[in-house]
Amino acid sequence: PDKTKPFFSVFNLMTSHQSRTMVWPYEKFQKEVQSKLSKDEIHDPAKAPLPPYYVDTPVVRKTVARFYDYVTAMDKQVGAILKQLEDDCLADNTIVFFYSDHGSGMPRHKRALLATGMHVPLMVRFPEKLKHLAPAKPGETTKRLVNFVDFGPTALSLAEAKIPDFMQGIPFLGIKQGKARKYVFGHRDRVDEANDLARSVRDERYLYIRNYMPHLGYNQPTAWPDLGEVRHEFHRLTDENSMSPAQWQFAGPRRPTEELYDCLSDPLNIKNLAESAKHKSALRRLRMEHFPHPGRWQPPPHLGERHPHHRHQGHVLHQRQSSPPAPREGISASVPKCAHQGTLNCLSRSPPPTATGSLDEHPISGHDFKAHDSRQALL
Repeated sequence: PDKTKPFFSVFNLMTSHQSRTMVWPYEKFQKEVQSKLSKDEIHDPAKAPLPPYYVDTPVVRKTVARFYDYVTAMDKQVGAILKQLEDDCLADNTIVFFYSDHGSGMPRHKRALLATGMHVPLMVRFPEKLKHLAPAKPGETTKRLVNFVDFGPTALSLAEAKIPDFMQGIPFLGIKQGKARKYVFGHRDRVDEANDLARSVRDERYLYIRNYMPHLGYNQPTAWPDLGEVRHEFHRLTDENSMSPAQWQFAGPRRPTEELYDCLSDPLNIKNLAESAKHKSALRRLRMEHFPHPGRWQPPPHLGERHPHHRHQGHVLHQRQSSPPAPREGISASVPKCAHQGTLNCLSRSPPPTATGSLDEHPISGHDFKAHDSRQALL
């Protein structure tokens, strides 16, 4: 590499990915992750904080505690990377981003349009000499709405580089910082063999969700996640008479056509306000943002997806709620909300030294800023 040029690096940490927290057998987790933590770093299942939509069973508690163990292990990896910046005398010239790519790999988080799936952690660290570029003081939070498509233009703005016209995002930092978004949009479609079609609109306070397949619940059977033991706890205990309203909202067989949540007073999206007379104005406003041109809106092609063998006959396949496959022997799972798979971006205004130490052990690649990525963050 040309040592006279600044560098941009991305570190994708898989430590707390869903494959680890839900799919790995518990014995593998103990051997490869938990064994590397000190006694004080291991989380006690009995003290694990359960969100109100989770059933309280030993399996769920063990899974949640396991997740926090993974997050602890990931934090230590991030610390090692930041120390490498210090050792290479680059920390004073480098802006660091830390964020996740969606909600945690646990039930009702990843793959959901609820805030637990779409509101991701985003932290940006500015060195002293670049603190004038920071939108707030260290430790403070801003209310600005950010979309993942904004990351590319923002990185170029901080580097004082030209932003190509084809980039859709709005820079939220740097000399070319744009006007804050009023709304961010999300979508959920087919994931693997699980069909769905839903859209969301979020402003600073409210989240609106439109479910076009309300006959499908949030907890659809899905082959790969269902390898996790924790998923079967929800399938096994699904009973409207014994579950709390929050638990049934997730585990029940259907969803409402429209959902509206006050994310300030209800950050976990438990109380649906779509039928609330007091919130009709917010519902209508966000509904119309979803339908900017109601008469011309067309559903995506996959709505009513046809099996390739039946396209000539016009047969449409409808997914049924069926019993999930049994978990493989020894399979366990884990975990709750916000922190999960972490990504560390390093944007520097000084050239890197010859790579040494722990940075050699982490693959470095250019970040792919997806033009149609609709995942959201609050900076």
